[in-house]
Amino acid sequence: MPKTLTNKELKTIQLMELLNEIKSPYDQIEIITNLLKEIRIEDQKRFISDRYLDTFESELDEIIESLEDDIIYFDPTPN
Repeated sequence: MPKTLTNKELKTIQLMELLNEIKSPYDQIEIITNLLKEIRIEDQKRFISDRYLDTFESELDEIIESLEDDIIYFDPTPN
């Protein structure tokens, strides 16, 4: 009997299928970075006791900054 997927698993599969349509890994990472930013914005709109990401705010900032600086806006031109 096949396993029934949860809604979260189904959404993950759908998101992965959408990302797979985009061939450039740089574009995929840029989309993921933009999603992370949007998730943080939405979380910050919640009532303070209902926020999930406040604890990880600095870590998320570092991840987003690293993705942007080290991958998305990487310039391979020698100095």
